[in-house]
Amino acid sequence: MDRTALVGARVALGRALLASASGALMWCAFSPLNIWWLVWVAPGCLMWLCSTVKRPRQAMLYAALHAVTLYGLGIEWMRAIDDGPYIGLVLLETSLFAIWGIIVGNVLPFVRLPWRAFAFAASWVCFEWARSTGTYAFPWFLTATVFAHPPALPWLQLASITGGWGVSGAAVCISGLAVQGLVTRKWKVIGFAGLILVLQGATGAWDLLLWTTKTLDSDYAGRSYGLLVQGAEDRGIDRAGAFSIYAKLTAERIAALNKEYGTGPDPASPETPGIETKNPRVVDFVLWPEGAVQITERDLPAFTNLSKAWNTSLITGLGEQFNNGSVGNVIRVFTPDGRIQAPYAKRQLVPFGEFFPLRHYLDPLFERYGVNYPNYTPGTRIGVSAVGDLRLGMGICYETAFGYIARDNVLAGATVLSYVTSDQTYDKTIEQKQHFDIASVRAVEVRRPMLRASSTGLTGIVQPSGLVAASPYGRSKALLNAGKPGVLDVVVDPITVITLYTRLGDWFVWCCWAFSMITVGLAIRRRRSEKRPATATATMSLPL
Repeated sequence: MDRTALVGARVALGRALLASASGALMWCAFSPLNIWWLVWVAPGCLMWLCSTVKRPRQAMLYAALHAVTLYGLGIEWMRAIDDGPYIGLVLLETSLFAIWGIIVGNVLPFVRLPWRAFAFAASWVCFEWARSTGTYAFPWFLTATVFAHPPALPWLQLASITGGWGVSGAAVCISGLAVQGLVTRKWKVIGFAGLILVLQGATGAWDLLLWTTKTLDSDYAGRSYGLLVQGAEDRGIDRAGAFSIYAKLTAERIAALNKEYGTGPDPASPETPGIETKNPRVVDFVLWPEGAVQITERDLPAFTNLSKAWNTSLITGLGEQFNNGSVGNVIRVFTPDGRIQAPYAKRQLVPFGEFFPLRHYLDPLFERYGVNYPNYTPGTRIGVSAVGDLRLGMGICYETAFGYIARDNVLAGATVLSYVTSDQTYDKTIEQKQHFDIASVRAVEVRRPMLRASSTGLTGIVQPSGLVAASPYGRSKALLNAGKPGVLDVVVDPITVITLYTRLGDWFVWCCWAFSMITVGLAIRRRRSEKRPATATATMSLPL
């Protein structure tokens, strides 16, 4: 091998290693490591690689290497099921990134600085949206989730305006500008990236301060008190045993509260003299997690009896078989007056978890992984239920990852979000924390507190600022330890503010699509112009 070929091979290897390193750095930004500021480094490295390729298939390779490293490290918890699903999902995500990479590789080399970073960020947002949409969506490792950790929360506040998409776009744009400016030694470009970073952080810090210190409801008329119950039950336990665990934990906590404080009306609050408030020891609602018990409709009176006995609304996730023979993953609300509200059935089912395509042909394969139940029936109704002074917007497990569920709830009148989940399959893995981090993005997008009850963890409350805190003032933590039974006392203030994201939805995504289409058109025009004689190209003037 001659010297030129050897140098070329080393350069190719170095670029491939950098692509893998960008994926590894991106993984480090998420839980469990939470080195969140690396999100301002990793995407920019990938952008530089994709914008300096000679052939588009090289960009496809770099994007694939980025993805296989990110998902190979990041969803290792899928091996709790088996190596087969883990490998299959990694390969699927890698294939999607490869398709996106070849598109980017055809466009970015023909986009001029500093627009290149904006074009890359817009395409990144469009790609995140695309892989988060539809029946088979897997919206894991969306960039905005990186900012769910307390030090990073100022940069997450933008989500109330643009949704998580804008947070992702800003982070990728900052990273692209910084890396490209560093490589080309254009210090003004680096300074512009720093300006965006500081402005987003400063305005977000102000928003965060407001949402963690101000009184959310000046007269406290709607303040409610509830219990979130985490049973940490064995996956193999029968339904009677699971029911007994949750009933016992709840009864013991209510009895302890009644014994310590009594249940009578409270005089004027010492913190707000002259304002009549509810006794903080009266429990307004109890929230049990997803699939706490597998039941049929004839079992519902047992839950009604508990609600009456405790004089509180009982909200629980159930695996329910209906009279028509269909099966649903639902939430039921039982009120102390004996009413059973209409069930909310999960709308966004887990592919290959709650429904299985080509079931007739692939059943032997699915049975290998313990699938001995029929496909669940997706719901069609938005899940908003009145519970005392609250209007709870409901979601189940995987639905946490989809902004449209929370947005639909708020537009239907929800003043609090109430989600139930069961991550038992992934006990003692980082999946539980990764899943919980997504809740912070949802809470900020619609500015609603999110109650989250999980069977084995993590159970807690996320405030509208994104903080995991017991009160709207962020002074104390509210999170039960994973894998341990417990009951969490929560205080909830209803909120009626409608954010711009709630009102307009994915408007930022559509802007990114429009910008991307314009960029593609101009890149094609420039690509063609560069193939013409110099006399023809000399008159060309492009904004990119």
